[in-house]
Amino acid sequence: MVECSSTYEIANIAMKLDNNLIRTFKKISKDLSGAAKRSFVGEITRTYLDGNARKAESIFGWNRSCVSLGIKEVTRGIICYVDIHERGNKRIELKMENLEKDIIELIEPETQVDPQFKSDLKYLRITSKKYGNC
Repeated sequence: MVECSSTYEIANIAMKLDNNLIRTFKKISKDLSGAAKRSFVGEITRTYLDGNARKAESIFGWNRSCVSLGIKEVTRGIICYVDIHERGNKRIELKMENLEKDIIELIEPETQVDPQFKSDLKYLRITSKKYGNC
């Protein structure tokens, strides 16, 4: 029974918000990112949906955790640091510090200068098969 009343409540709120307004809010939030997006989403949710992240999720399709974080940021006036750049796979140069030195050490004996001396480039006379099992 509670589920039915909440669905009715969401439909009622959606009717109060014009469909054009909903579309506009969705478009604006799609164009924003990071703290600006969370601030916008939090402010819209506080203003129009009484700060209810679930309603924002069902009406606008916004991520509930993003909405709740945005509400907290707007309420407290403090922007939270999200470590998105610390995630994921690190660059190979950071993982293997000696990689460049090792590659140069392997390949340097096989390099040769341009025979006509027209450029400063060095050429290699090797194939990947030769060093494939290193």
